[in-house]
Amino acid sequence: MRSLKMKAIHNCATVLPMMSDAELGELALDIRRNGLLSPIVLDQEGNLIDGRNRLEACRIAGFRPVFTQRTFVSDKDRREYIFSMNVRRRHLDAHQVALVTPEPDSRDTLNVDLYREGLKQGQVWAKSADKKQLKRLQTARDSARLEDQWETFFGHEDIPCAFDAGEIFHCTIEGGDGNPDRQLASEFWQSLGVPSENNSDPDFVRGFADGCFQ
Repeated sequence: MRSLKMKAIHNCATVLPMMSDAELGELALDIRRNGLLSPIVLDQEGNLIDGRNRLEACRIAGFRPVFTQRTFVSDKDRREYIFSMNVRRRHLDAHQVALVTPEPDSRDTLNVDLYREGLKQGQVWAKSADKKQLKRLQTARDSARLEDQWETFFGHEDIPCAFDAGEIFHCTIEGGDGNPDRQLASEFWQSLGVPSENNSDPDFVRGFADGCFQ
């Protein structure tokens, strides 16, 4: 396994607030005791995308940081990842949010309220979900397949068409062959009490998927 080296911190990541000195101290102590449980994320160019606090805590602890690498096809992808991993789990002021919020694409910009609602419902569902479903979702997330499907599908201006975000999600957790079943997906979301207008919204479903891992 080749050693990864960090070149710089991505400019979007630098606007995110650092932990307080006390919080960094606690994190450093935990890293010293248990190691770095979540590797610091670099892009293919060696820029830090996620983990600035973990990096600083490693320095304080005298612990050699562990890096993982993720490939991005554009700066837009980097910004969206930073936004997903940081803004959605932190309390930031409006200026900081504006600096790292992804640029608008062919559809509307992120609906934060729907994302948060999806996040909350995903956390609840995951507590009783089938382990095989969660494993398939994790595999899709780690390989970026689910994200790629969303990006490809919702990048078109003629939405809605063959299927929606809720069907992509359902197809993923059920291990489908890439051809979502609209009826089964509808029944899945109805069983959870999710309104149809929500399960067809990519921001709600992305929040739901993220919530499954929190």
